[in-house]
Amino acid sequence: MKYTIDKLSRPEVLSMLKACNNSFSPPLSDNIPYTLEEYANKLSTYATFVLVKDNGESIGFLAYYTNIESAFVYIPQLWVSDIHQRKGVGAKMLEILIDNISTEIKSVRLEVRKSNDKAVSFYYKMGFSVINDEGNKCMLEKLIG
Repeated sequence: MKYTIDKLSRPEVLSMLKACNNSFSPPLSDNIPYTLEEYANKLSTYATFVLVKDNGESIGFLAYYTNIESAFVYIPQLWVSDIHQRKGVGAKMLEILIDNISTEIKSVRLEVRKSNDKAVSFYYKMGFSVINDEGNKCMLEKLIG
């Protein structure tokens, strides 16, 4: 597997979002306040990606924004294809992210739906803890550095 960190074009991001849309429950397109096209534009403009390819096929990505002023990185999306889950791909993407961000960054944050048991379990296993309970979702944080 090949892992890279890169900015992506809007068409590249849109293609990835369409490919992973139905892997989420509910589908990603039903869970964001944008169309997939608008979301792709936002992510391609502001986010950096950790990408994972296996034999040239995209099998996962992690999108992140860096907030230097508040010393944290925010992850709006992390996706691993169904057949590659529970094989260390998500953990490796987080490791690569943490190893390659500014030393000024003190934490990584993300939001997760409480009903997404697999994701909640994964993030707890990766050292995240709840910093804000928002009803059906919560904000998690992992301290680093």
